[in-house]
Amino acid sequence: MLHLDFNYFQSDLKTPIDLVENFIDDFPNLNATLIPIKIAKANYFIQNKQYEKAEKLSRQGKKYNPYLYLTEFQLGRIKLLEKNYDSAYYYLTRASKGLPLNTTHATWAQRVIGTSLKKQELDSLLEYHIKRNNTTEAMWQNHLLMTTYISGIQKTEFNDYDKRLAKKANKLYPNNLIINENNQVINFGAQKILIVNALDKQAKIEFENKNYQKAIELWENCTKLIDNDYAYFFNIALSHYGLENFDISIEFLLKSNNLKYSQDNGKVEELMGMNYLSKKDTLQACVHLKKSSTKLSEKVSKAIGCYD
Repeated sequence: MLHLDFNYFQSDLKTPIDLVENFIDDFPNLNATLIPIKIAKANYFIQNKQYEKAEKLSRQGKKYNPYLYLTEFQLGRIKLLEKNYDSAYYYLTRASKGLPLNTTHATWAQRVIGTSLKKQELDSLLEYHIKRNNTTEAMWQNHLLMTTYISGIQKTEFNDYDKRLAKKANKLYPNNLIINENNQVINFGAQKILIVNALDKQAKIEFENKNYQKAIELWENCTKLIDNDYAYFFNIALSHYGLENFDISIEFLLKSNNLKYSQDNGKVEELMGMNYLSKKDTLQACVHLKKSSTKLSEKVSKAIGCYD
């Protein structure tokens, strides 16, 4: 039960802590790959913010299996949660180096390396895993977060390496909002993002008030500052649909769909279908509406007699 929790529910342990406390934990491991019961129990006390008890169990667990560097990992987590950053750095980096291909150890190490403002070490850690094709979404996200954090604290500019990694992360995980936001900051600059967000906010107000032409002008200014964001092109297409400029709307939908960071949520095909329907091209309308999975698309498809 404890091992199941440790492996699959580590951030939201399920077993009640009063039951955990009575588990027998002083027998040796059968092999070098098993997690000591004391280490697994410590996790519950970390979750319940009983750090002193968690630390004691973590230290005791090391003698049963020192090879997984779980004691160092647990102690590092505890120290980081207690905001004891020097000790957290000591333990988490030891855990990461001791078991270098463990991505969980690496993601926690990234957090404390970034907090310690050690940019070169942060880059080296991710590079180590990239070369071994051993990265995770969390690692890319943490790297970008810590890169922007260090830059903000030290008032330094992002270099070409930072920009290249940010673009790569966004290409790998286009639906991760944290990666997307940090990529924009790294590649376009924080000041530019503030300007674009203000323009976008005003454009949405104009759109809601059916001032479609004004909304289009504002979103077009957004695309001049950030030219690869799907949302601005889609919103321009939506505004042209409101103005009954159906052909222009289709053009902008094609542009939005060809962007690296487009979102496959059915909205593009839905609006494409509605444009063709407005142009009285039922055949093309059905083609696009059937590709979309939105409720509106399904409703309209039935209404106009689209068949598989």
